[in-house]
Amino acid sequence: MELNAAQTLTEDNSHTLSTVALTLIVLETTAVAVRFLSRYLSKAGFWWDDWLILGALVRQSPSDSRPDNV
Repeated sequence: MELNAAQTLTEDNSHTLSTVALTLIVLETTAVAVRFLSRYLSKAGFWWDDWLILGALVRQSPSDSRPDNV
């Protein structure tokens, strides 16, 4: 089955985009949580880069990652 350009442009990819966005949010949150946990457990202390990472994670809300048409 061969798709032409008009068929490709009218496909609804919102489910795929939502799945990718949710997967990335989970991975980001997990990475930041593991970083903070490791810094805490190793008693390395938190520095400015840790707080910038946390601020960036908080700023990047789920609504920023979701497609507008979902």
